[in-house]
Amino acid sequence: MAATVAKFAPNHNYDETIARARKQQEESEKISLQGFTGSLAEELSNVRFEGEGREAIEALQSFSQYVDDDTKMRKLKKAGQQDLAVQLCLAYDPTGSKYPFTRFDEALGRTLAINQEHFDRSVKDAFRDLQGAVLLAQCVCLLMAVCVYLGFRPRLAEYV
Repeated sequence: MAATVAKFAPNHNYDETIARARKQQEESEKISLQGFTGSLAEELSNVRFEGEGREAIEALQSFSQYVDDDTKMRKLKKAGQQDLAVQLCLAYDPTGSKYPFTRFDEALGRTLAINQEHFDRSVKDAFRDLQGAVLLAQCVCLLMAVCVYLGFRPRLAEYV
């Protein structure tokens, strides 16, 4: 369902939302789009990395074009022009609905790749930081064992 990806409150639409998102991005503001909900709204409000916002806006733009094509296709079907509706639905050229959907999918993939790259880098950095912590923990444990032994040694001597 398209509403899970992008849904608009009354007086809001794709064009107006895309324009607001681009303006906020150009002004280096955190993207906040009132009247817009769905998966893409969540992504746009959660932009953290360079290039991520640009790709998410591109995904929204492409999805908008796909929804427009889907609306045209449904109108053609209702008007009894089934052949034209099927042609629009199956065409991969820029006039068909597959083209903007493919662009949407690619932009979304690039957005996810940016997030994945930063996630992988963070995990790698965390493991690198923890390597030193493991050695430190082993040294502390050895020091504790030596201290316990030295603390009990005088008491053990009392029993011998």
